[in-house]
Amino acid sequence: LRFRGLGRTSLWSDELVSWWAASGEGLGEVISRCVSCMATPPLSFLVEHVSVRLAGASEWALRLPSALAGVAAVVVIFAAGRRMFGNAAGLAAAFLLAVHPVHLWFSTDARPYSLAVLLAAGSTWALSELLRSGGAWSAVAAYSALTAGLLHAQFIFVPFVLAQVLTLLLAGRCGVPRPPVSRIAAALGGVALLALPLAPQVLSVAGRASSLTWPFRGQIPPGVFAYFQTTPLAVAVLLTGALWLTLGRQEDAGGGAPVPQPEASQRADLLALALAYLVPAVLLSVAALGLDLPTLLKPRYLVASLVPCVLLVGWLLTRFAWEPGRWILTLTYLALVFAADLGPLRRGETFNVNARNENWSAAAEVVQGDLQPGDLVLLRGGLVETDDLFRGSFPEVCEGYLAATLGDFYMPTRPEIVLLPQQFDATIDPDLYHRRIGEHLAGRQRIWFVMLNPSNPADYYMQLARYITEVTGRPYRLGGTGDFVYVGQVTLVLLEATT
Repeated sequence: LRFRGLGRTSLWSDELVSWWAASGEGLGEVISRCVSCMATPPLSFLVEHVSVRLAGASEWALRLPSALAGVAAVVVIFAAGRRMFGNAAGLAAAFLLAVHPVHLWFSTDARPYSLAVLLAAGSTWALSELLRSGGAWSAVAAYSALTAGLLHAQFIFVPFVLAQVLTLLLAGRCGVPRPPVSRIAAALGGVALLALPLAPQVLSVAGRASSLTWPFRGQIPPGVFAYFQTTPLAVAVLLTGALWLTLGRQEDAGGGAPVPQPEASQRADLLALALAYLVPAVLLSVAALGLDLPTLLKPRYLVASLVPCVLLVGWLLTRFAWEPGRWILTLTYLALVFAADLGPLRRGETFNVNARNENWSAAAEVVQGDLQPGDLVLLRGGLVETDDLFRGSFPEVCEGYLAATLGDFYMPTRPEIVLLPQQFDATIDPDLYHRRIGEHLAGRQRIWFVMLNPSNPADYYMQLARYITEVTGRPYRLGGTGDFVYVGQVTLVLLEATT
């Protein structure tokens, strides 16, 4: 499931960013690019760097680490489920993760989320070991290493780690002996110490926070809708506890045996899983709504919920016996759980289709097929923080990295590629814009204009054509086929100077 067609589709924009980060000359350059220009920690890009060095520069090699991490996550989820609730629950959870469309998508995507899910599953297993062993040093070391690795993979999992800290503080209320304070401090101190190398990048992101363009603002209605899509799953998690309290202390109406109460260690595990889902969901929702950042509710940032979700559902599938008087309630509850999961499934399918329709390889073939010496390619969109190039707030080392990536992967003749801002508006420094763009236009007979997912390509094209005419003093007309060329979500047009 995770290796089928791994190299069949074109890299999409975010994967091109991964390629640029991973294609540094050495590990030091990979880290430097992440610290200077990105808001994602370098661990996944370091792994991709090794993969590309060993297997060659290809879509397959870049996506291979995500596929391997996806397979490993299924194994680790089984180990975590078996440790918490027994073999049957572990198998059920592993099966659910193995066929989950959202996880399948991230397992074939050259981004850090598949690796993060693997490390989140490992961290969950280590937390259970830490609680059950009473703070054994081996469990302390495993938890520190896996949880710090999770932070090195993706910053968005910080709320997930905060939920685990709450679990360590509240575990005693479940009847399980809490590990000694010294062992808890050692585990959390180990996480902090191992995560310390991330400090320069955190400071870099904080310094660029006001100019980041990936957290799109002003879209609260879609953000609210995304939030309510996730609430059924939260309700399902809460119903888990309600059902446990209701059925765990009653006998069947027919006089059957009472539902067995979970052991104290299992209650602590259930607490950990419930918090691991609810705390990130609440914090991200508050941040999205309070800061007007609905981007935080995209499926990629909610992927942390997969780990507690599949483990809780695995527990439910093996928790309730099929006895007369109980099976109807069990079926109803399981139907609610699976129905609640349809929201994330649907979002994953939509996300899959949209991203993989960014067919940069086919777009490059169109350009390559009619490329002439001296042609210029103007590229609009498809680059994280593109607009910052024209606000003077982006490090020079990052200028044009999508252009370099397209050249490396899809345009062997390496035409000159110049980036355009997403929008012409008052936030763009006109002097800086003219200096970066205008100097490339002089004397050009033919100019290729490439846009990613434009809402109205004709309007943007008219703005661009007027600007080119003003700068060069030459009128341009549609060349080639005389119309726009649509390749998935990429739109192309050729402009030719008139005599």
